[in-house]
Amino acid sequence: MQNTLFLLAIIFIPLGIFLMGFAVLWQMYIMFTETYTLNRYPSERLVWVVASLFFSFSLAVYYFCPNARKKGKWGIIAGFLGLFLFLIAKLYLLPMVHSMATT
Repeated sequence: MQNTLFLLAIIFIPLGIFLMGFAVLWQMYIMFTETYTLNRYPSERLVWVVASLFFSFSLAVYYFCPNARKKGKWGIIAGFLGLFLFLIAKLYLLPMVHSMATT
């Protein structure tokens, strides 16, 4: 049983890191492809839109660019799944590391 959990952890750690990296790259793709829709705002309001983009990076894009909401679901799913796999792998490895330290 312990060997199976170790092998799962060995698989889950790189897979989790890959999925989190994919989520970051997908977020950058959304930022580059959807910010063209911001030209519909008048210049006075655009200052506040750009300021919110500066301080929140991606959350403002989902508010101001409607098409980004549809594309952003994949990034959110990949990010949370990657984080979940990484944390599960760490939990699998924690008892093994603790048992090695006590022996």
